Amino acid sequence: MSGFFVGRDAVLLTYGPENQGLCVRRIDLEASEFGHMACRIEDAMQFLYVYGGTMVCQINQETQELRPGEGFFINSGNAYRFTGSGKGGCEFSLISMDPSYIGGTQESLIMEKYVNPLKGSADFPWMKLERSYTPQEEILEFLRGIVETASAKDTGYELELRSLTERVWVRLYREFCRLCPKRTRPQQKEAEKLRTMLGYLHDNYREKITLSAMAEFAGVSSGEYCRFFKKHMGQTPFEYLQTYRIEQSVPELVGKLGKITEIALHHGFTGSSYYAETFKKEMGCAPGDYRKWYRREIDGHCPLSCKGQIQPKEEVRQAPRRQESMPAHLL
Repeated sequence: MSGFFVGRDAVLLTYGPENQGLCVRRIDLEASEFGHMACRIEDAMQFLYVYGGTMVCQINQETQELRPGEGFFINSGNAYRFTGSGKGGCEFSLISMDPSYIGGTQESLIMEKYVNPLKGSADFPWMKLERSYTPQEEILEFLRGIVETASAKDTGYELELRSLTERVWVRLYREFCRLCPKRTRPQQKEAEKLRTMLGYLHDNYREKITLSAMAEFAGVSSGEYCRFFKKHMGQTPFEYLQTYRIEQSVPELVGKLGKITEIALHHGFTGSSYYAETFKKEMGCAPGDYRKWYRREIDGHCPLSCKGQIQPKEEVRQAPRRQESMPAHLL
């Protein structure tokens, strides 16, 4: 799963120019593989479907638990990560859609009318998909269809994938227009502040970063920066930075026989000893042990340690209920 996050049993189902803009993955994570993912911020929209087990998804400063048969939409530009729920592993699909895959060029009518208003909307950062509401159940079935079609790759499957994604988007757009609640200004400001903080760390993680530089970029004091970051991320800025550095190093660690020293220096560590020490503290095992397990050179369960799980917060933002067909809540 190069360039993403730890997960040995992850299968990329779409690739090549014929599916440019659509990335479909089927992922099976052991319990110990959860909790090591740092937040990501992407332009593509993300759709999840859970087949088995449970997971907790963090989006900006909010968290939600997903169970089998449920799904999730994450709008572009929002910080997100997956962590276990403390109930074992989880098998799920992750579908990334670039806006251009749905709308074509920026000048097209589809992009202008149906994609741009929804893309990155501060009022619609995420939505939970549940079977208790028919439009969301239809989206879930189409997501399953996308994964099945990408897996089978029958003749003309690329056309079928495009048809299924358009059906997903039609129903998502209707939900956006009909059910989207207005977020409060404080919620919008907090989400934007968190994205600013994370974006700076992601862009500069290979460099030596001081707390004063982090705070200056975010336009707050050092004390406020630390308090805000710890409140929303559950760890200090430097703890998160080390998590992100380790995660970014994993594809190189497992993908080729690179020297540990080279990998360490490339990802902001001062040397191989410090990298190995940080890796073991963060992941629970030595880099070499994880590399061997990932490559199936040794048998047994994943040597990673189970990190403390993020529990979903009580829902504080709900759409006003309708008597007939209102979904329970939006993510």
